[in-house]
Amino acid sequence: MHTAGNPGRGELDDKQEINYRPIMEALLEIGYEGHVGQEFIPTRNPLEGLRQAVSLCDV
Repeated sequence: MHTAGNPGRGELDDKQEINYRPIMEALLEIGYEGHVGQEFIPTRNPLEGLRQAVSLCDV
């Protein structure tokens, strides 16, 4: 599974078109046991953006 903000591959936040939390929950429901790779181009403090992205996908 590969994540990226849309548009612009920015941080995974509420300004993106894709809501990743329900996607991650659906992956759990179907028994997905693979990896999740995250791609983003920071638009603010990179560690802050990465922490938020990881938090959104950690279900």
